[in-house]
Amino acid sequence: MARSLPRGPGIDVIPERVRAARRDAGLSLAQLAAGAVTPVAIHLIETGKSRPSAATLAHIANRTGKPLAYFTEPKPELLSTPAVASAARANQRMQEASWALSLMLRHPKLTKTERIALESVLIGLRRSVVLVQTVLAELEGR
Repeated sequence: MARSLPRGPGIDVIPERVRAARRDAGLSLAQLAAGAVTPVAIHLIETGKSRPSAATLAHIANRTGKPLAYFTEPKPELLSTPAVASAARANQRMQEASWALSLMLRHPKLTKTERIALESVLIGLRRSVVLVQTVLAELEGR
């Protein structure tokens, strides 16, 4: 009978983030495993019943497009370049949505209730744009 080598302790990860990253990437368990490990191993990591080796975690990060820290840090670094870039993209989308709502409010067939509801959404969206712009400006100054 062949003896297997003792396994290392593995790396502590946040299991929910492994599953979230896999789903965000649109991968099945088998697709994420992709010959590096078994789908069962991925499932055990996602449910917190197993900890991945450094090589397995690197494989998961590579396949999902997430940085290693995403899986291990309790609070992602908010000042990281990807986080700032994501906030800037979100801000752009909110500005575009604000513009689209402004155009929609010109539609002559809107009821009074619909107009009031859309105006309320537009006000909230514009305030959100200002808030995100302020935070981004603060972060750039650091």
